[in-house]
Amino acid sequence: MLIRPITVVLLTLLALPATARAESQPLPLLGEHRFTAGGYSLVGLTWGRPRHPVQDQLGDFYVDNPALLEELKALWVTGPPAPMYACGYHYTVLLIRDARTVESFSINLETGCGTVVTDAGSYHFDAALLSTHADRYRKPVVERREFASLAEGRDFLSGLAGNERLLLMPQPRWRDYDGEFRFMLPCPDHGYDEVKVTACIAKARAEIEVKFPGEEFDLSEAGGEGDRIMIEMKSSKALHTRFDLYEDYWEWRDYEPGVTLYWRAAA
Repeated sequence: MLIRPITVVLLTLLALPATARAESQPLPLLGEHRFTAGGYSLVGLTWGRPRHPVQDQLGDFYVDNPALLEELKALWVTGPPAPMYACGYHYTVLLIRDARTVESFSINLETGCGTVVTDAGSYHFDAALLSTHADRYRKPVVERREFASLAEGRDFLSGLAGNERLLLMPQPRWRDYDGEFRFMLPCPDHGYDEVKVTACIAKARAEIEVKFPGEEFDLSEAGGEGDRIMIEMKSSKALHTRFDLYEDYWEWRDYEPGVTLYWRAAA
């Protein structure tokens, strides 16, 4: 069976910087945040294996010094808007306050690309800016934890609340769901159109909520075939056992509870 991927372009808004600001206007990547108020951390994470000398030099890093954050705010200003090159990224940078991401952007450092993609668009970016003040960056302590059961893992996550040493923890799917499965959803004449696909998913969501009130679940598109689209559904295992609205395509897959934690280095 041939399953054709449906391209739902999440970067559509990123490709339209001119709608939000003048076309030639640079973008201050760290916005107008008052870092002297405290509570902020900047985290830079490499993408995959190092492919650029700056990745070798910096690795993962973080900054939580308010004075240095103010310096970076003034320094990290983009060039003019750039095309959405298919260059990939070397870094994702997250600005976090009180355990919540308030800004994020992805950076390509290669000559010929040299761009940063934000929720305001794609801009030219001087790669040298990332490593300026690198001697004042700090290295996070990265810890990987695996758990024997979902219950054990969820208890561990609950115990992290208020831990000020915790810098960053990508939220695992198993925090809210036991696993996932896939089913084929009828969506006549969708033609791989994003608006039609979204409408079909919304209709399915409403049907599931009516039949299984109070159940937590999440739906996302995972491909398509003819007049049907493949839906990935995250839920409790108990809900999957009772689920009979649509034809299963892939069987249930349990999540394996594990999490990567990024801790602040010891003072």
